Amino acid sequence: PRANGEIQKLLAEEAAGIRYAAATSLINYKNSAALPVLKEILLLDGAPIKGAVFDANQVRSLKLNVLYALRNNKWSELNAFLGQIIINEKNPEVAIKAKEALILLKK
Repeated sequence: PRANGEIQKLLAEEAAGIRYAAATSLINYKNSAALPVLKEILLLDGAPIKGAVFDANQVRSLKLNVLYALRNNKWSELNAFLGQIIINEKNPEVAIKAKEALILLKK
């Protein structure tokens, strides 16, 4: 519980990499404070982000890490949002993993 609160404070960091790591870590606690940053990660399109520069492979990895963590922790809080990601995601690998996660989370 204490770590949860300490990690949650990092969601306010200006550096995107720190925010993204914190949000992904908070999936383990099913902490809803992470939801806006998790959505931000899943919506990344390679455009410049304040406080970070991520290439296409890094963006793909960030998204996949979020999807794997959601699935492994059986956290269905973003299910409706994953439906949008499946439709709009440009990277086929990410879209497929989002669909797999959604199917598993609906069970």
